[in-house]
Amino acid sequence: MYGEDGTESCTEAEKEAHGEAVRLEKISFGYEGGRQLFSDFDLTVPEGQCVAITGESGRGKSTLAKLLLGFYPMHSGRIEVEGCNSNICPISGLREKIAYVPQEPYLFGVSIAENIAYGKSSVHPEDVPMEEIIAAAKIANAHEFIQKLPEGYQTIPGERGNTLSGGERQRIAIARAVIRNAPIFLLDEATSALDNESERLVNDALNRACKGRTTLMIAHRESTIALADEVVAI
Repeated sequence: MYGEDGTESCTEAEKEAHGEAVRLEKISFGYEGGRQLFSDFDLTVPEGQCVAITGESGRGKSTLAKLLLGFYPMHSGRIEVEGCNSNICPISGLREKIAYVPQEPYLFGVSIAENIAYGKSSVHPEDVPMEEIIAAAKIANAHEFIQKLPEGYQTIPGERGNTLSGGERQRIAIARAVIRNAPIFLLDEATSALDNESERLVNDALNRACKGRTTLMIAHRESTIALADEVVAI
């Protein structure tokens, strides 16, 4: 089977049922002109587990997330997501299996409802039922504050969401990831720029959103790391 770009894609027969949701094997990578960040790096995330990646700044934590999403090409090694091999599957096939929450989420100049619905990539945002959008917002701890906005879910949050606080933008990003319903959650420093109260609300949302999902979180705050089943220090 081949993807739209002509690259061989994964079939069910090619997937190995080994209980590993994410596997990075002998990953090597370094930026051009810079030092080597990873050399023969291995990491396994068991299905249904939450694994936190922590370490000092500059160690490559966020780079690891970008490698997983295919934003940068690896020098060597392979990545498997739900059994699909990065050396076989098209990047689009791997990304379909991941719901990504970045450190600084981007909100579009459309309604909050549409911003959440964009996470469901298989359909147009306007075709996503409102009850699904509200359900995702409730899991993300966003429903209450959205209801208090001038036009509720139809409120347009301004350029890049500048009418909302950092914690509110982050919770909308979590709702967008929840509605995507992908098997893997990938969180990149989701609470790093938040005040204590916003951090508490976002962590509560993450705790609910990650239940029953395989989660890989890049984190340095102890309160976020505490949500994980396993911690890997780089």
